[in-house]
Amino acid sequence: MRRITRAALICAVLFLAIGCGTSGDDAVKEEKSGELAGLLQKEITIDLGNGVTLEMVLIPAGEFLMGSSESELQWVQRQFDAKTEDWGEQERENVRQVIASEGPQHRVRITRPFYLGKYPVTQEQWVALMRRNPSGESLGREKPVERVSWNDCQEFLDKLNERLGETVGKFRLPTEAEWEYAGRAGATTRYSFGDDADQSGEYAWHGHNSNGTRPVGQKKPNAWGLYDVHGNVREWCADWFDVDYYANSPMDDPQGPASGAHRVVRGCSWLGRVQRLAARNGLEPGFRDYGLGFRLALVPAEGKTTKAEAPVERPEVDQQPSAADQPPGSASAWKFPPDSPQPAIAPFGARQARRHQEEWAEHLRRPVELTNSIGMKLRLIPPGEFMMGSPEWDEEGRESKEGPQHLVRITRPFYFGVYEVTQGEYERVMGTNPSAFSQEGARSEWVSGMDTSRFPVDQVSWEEAVEFCRRLSALPAERSAGRKYRLPTEAEWEYACRAGTTTPFHFGSVLDGQQANCNASFPYGTRGEGRWLGRPTAVGSYRPNGFGLFDMHGNVREWCADWADWADWYDPHYYAISPVNDPTGPSSGWIHVSRGGSWSDIARSCRSAARNEGTSAGFRVCYGVEL
Repeated sequence: MRRITRAALICAVLFLAIGCGTSGDDAVKEEKSGELAGLLQKEITIDLGNGVTLEMVLIPAGEFLMGSSESELQWVQRQFDAKTEDWGEQERENVRQVIASEGPQHRVRITRPFYLGKYPVTQEQWVALMRRNPSGESLGREKPVERVSWNDCQEFLDKLNERLGETVGKFRLPTEAEWEYAGRAGATTRYSFGDDADQSGEYAWHGHNSNGTRPVGQKKPNAWGLYDVHGNVREWCADWFDVDYYANSPMDDPQGPASGAHRVVRGCSWLGRVQRLAARNGLEPGFRDYGLGFRLALVPAEGKTTKAEAPVERPEVDQQPSAADQPPGSASAWKFPPDSPQPAIAPFGARQARRHQEEWAEHLRRPVELTNSIGMKLRLIPPGEFMMGSPEWDEEGRESKEGPQHLVRITRPFYFGVYEVTQGEYERVMGTNPSAFSQEGARSEWVSGMDTSRFPVDQVSWEEAVEFCRRLSALPAERSAGRKYRLPTEAEWEYACRAGTTTPFHFGSVLDGQQANCNASFPYGTRGEGRWLGRPTAVGSYRPNGFGLFDMHGNVREWCADWADWADWYDPHYYAISPVNDPTGPSSGWIHVSRGGSWSDIARSCRSAARNEGTSAGFRVCYGVEL
């Protein structure tokens, strides 16, 4: 096997996208696999849960001529030589080998029908299983997922096959032969639509008509009803890539070489010119880029060929386990004692939130709400599961640091402050009051004549908040009760804030200053200016969430224990690699996370998923409970 460098393969992608070639003279001989093809439905729809579906088209068994004819190869080589005179000779020779790998043209027989994705896999479909979106700036539910490696595709396939089991068959990437056979759909021309590249705008998104990926299925399909074969994203195939493989390929169902350094990539993306159907390339299995996606193949299950039913009913995505094989609600999945109550699996409403608190309080023989030795009220937050972060497409004001949205489990109950720490409480423990909005603070004129002891403390550094927790824990009554106070993790904070909700705020999707104290001159989910007080208010001035917590949105930002991962702008952010169970944030950093927004933040910055940073804020305390 001749070695081709990664750089040469990438260069070949750039050149081969010129769309050159000649039509073949040999007709495709299509051959149905008798009864099997007749028993299978021509199209099926697979239900992935939560309204996300996957449409697949039946590809019949048959024969075709794979690759480029000798005359087409010679023409492509001449075009390449004319356009790359300033390239180095070794680089040119490497790409010539990639071009030559399209030959010899050879007869291939696909002996069994199979299903192929009607479209490339979309971002919505990827997120339904993987709970994160690796795609770049071109985000959209119906846009093809991109920036996925061949290895990433295998992980997706493992999850998909595990979820659907034997209900429909086995999902995999198409072989290179299956891809070209299905792409041609009986055509012997350069493209599925003929030899004229000028017609490509009707069939494909490519570098001449798009500056990013587009929703799938907007262009015309090929003769077998497959969309985006010639553009949008390039597509991974199952095979290893070898420039010499065609000379030794078997006729029946070729699978590619037994080993290699690169995997086959077919088709064209929005980053290049439209590709001929015979054009092939290879990339390292771990390679990702903004124009690289995939399409699913499905081998029908043996004995179930008459029942490729659609849709296939599966459990809701949010109810699928992702960190253990057991169902989310089972005690063994959470390592609870056998008699433990069920965890609080979002989504759930306020009534169910209270029920979870009551059940866990009874189980632990503790109160739902307690008052500590300095008068602070804390409420029990039950273990549970939720989607952390904001959805990639549906939440106005979303920032990239809020994604990818991902599953998180809080595996231990904890007590959480009903209110933000007040100025009075802070002064009682620390002996000082740093707040700007106090009678002696920098903004005392804003609160002149007011009793600010019930206002949240502000202008507190993260280190000061941690020291408050240490000193509070050291008080004799607190030490005797075994309460070791700390700041909440970011995951605990968002879980407690949401209280089972999935909307931008725990009270819904509108914030105009009536629901929380923020700068509603720039409201959320409504038009016109809302209410803005221009200062903090006494804690508890607005309605609580389902867990009975006040001021989770607005008033003052609240410190969390975690380092902020986005401060240094590295990729991926922590959310992309966060563990499912009890994430605690990056191991180091230079600034910490604050949550909830404040009286001065515009409404969108006060959403449940919004992540902030700074040098000062307010905070609320928590402490863990042993099971």
